[in-house]
Amino acid sequence: MVPDTQALDEVVVIGYGKQKKNSVVSSINAIGPKELAVSSNRNLTNTLAGQVPGLIAVQRSGEPGYDNSEFWIRGVSSFKGGTNPLVLVDGVPRNMQDIEPDEIESFTLLKDAAATAVYGAEGANGVILITSKRGNSQKPKISLRAESTLLTPTRLPEFMNSVETLELYNEALNNEGTASIRTAEEIAKYLPQVEIIELHHDQKLDAPSGTAMLTAQKLAKARGGYVAQGREDETEKLAHVRGGNYEGMHIHSVRLPGFVASQEIIFGSMGERLVIRNDSINRDCYMPGVMLGCRTMVKRRGLVYGLDAIL
Repeated sequence: MVPDTQALDEVVVIGYGKQKKNSVVSSINAIGPKELAVSSNRNLTNTLAGQVPGLIAVQRSGEPGYDNSEFWIRGVSSFKGGTNPLVLVDGVPRNMQDIEPDEIESFTLLKDAAATAVYGAEGANGVILITSKRGNSQKPKISLRAESTLLTPTRLPEFMNSVETLELYNEALNNEGTASIRTAEEIAKYLPQVEIIELHHDQKLDAPSGTAMLTAQKLAKARGGYVAQGREDETEKLAHVRGGNYEGMHIHSVRLPGFVASQEIIFGSMGERLVIRNDSINRDCYMPGVMLGCRTMVKRRGLVYGLDAIL
């Protein structure tokens, strides 16, 4: 094996000056500006990863401005004063994240006790010596460095179409318990001709139901108040056969055995109709709303009308 005489004659920076590499007996590693210029990463802490033996660098985030690596020399120390090595730039302690790689003339890593002894306790976790470049008396020299990057996504997200979006939106509203009313409010902006049919058991005393009245109020607000429906000269052969009238909107109440609570909102337009129907098969479906109301109202004062006021 032929020794590399050029490498042995290299001068390295140590704690108390400079020394030829062949006379250094402590654990020291040095790299020059050419090795630092290989990486396209402009962050020095990330550039050093894998470049120097014994230096461990861990990058915990890729967020711009927070992508600095944590680094240790020969593992993590348990020394009370901290785990980071001492960084000296031209003999002055500095933060290594603030140093531009192009400004570095030499980078020396002092790893063992013999190399760091001159720094005392502050060098217990290792020492990094950085020498910056100096100006020289020479002909003008211009350096140009250009970099280009092409990024290709490994996976593209699959976006929902409009139908899938509305289906999930309706499902979310349904989970809140107000899906049919809120959906009807949106539809009433475009289909203002609407009537409501509410169906309940034959023991219910009031008509129309509170839900039907609330629905009518919200639909009237959505379509901008009174809207004339049907012929103005229509005649009822039986009293109230067309149901109640709220802002031009007819509400019909049905009371029969076999029903618990149902509501049908019918929208009509030229050549089409749209029906929204909600059926309560039994009273079990009321319990989530009751429990929600109980949990919420213990923290509130005053009268609150409707679950939509607390959702």
